[in-house]
Amino acid sequence: MGKLYITIDADADGKKLNFAFTWNGGEKEIQNMVRFIEGMADRAGVSPGALAQGVLRRLSSTGFMKDEGQRRAQMAAIVYTVLHAAAEDIDTPAPILECVATQDITAALTVREDGVGFEVKGQPITD
Repeated sequence: MGKLYITIDADADGKKLNFAFTWNGGEKEIQNMVRFIEGMADRAGVSPGALAQGVLRRLSSTGFMKDEGQRRAQMAAIVYTVLHAAAEDIDTPAPILECVATQDITAALTVREDGVGFEVKGQPITD
């Protein structure tokens, strides 16, 4: 089981938010995360990617939601975005979703008014 180490540097609309967190899970947790975001997106009438990007772009304005369920949804959208990013610095240039179980992934997300930037690196898990 791999881990995602995620840092966020959000600066938009004159507001800033910087934080980091770690997420880990196996195939079951990954599938649950993807289904959760897909379900939210379906109810909102948008694609899962659009939903996740929207959450990311509003992070500096909204900050962390006070409601635990809403905060969990924010984190799920961030993880979903990272899981579906292409990781060219990783051994297999595939979505992280396909290699997170065998690698620890470090992802730095930069959120600005004009979009979201990624820097992703992988390290094979050595037990």
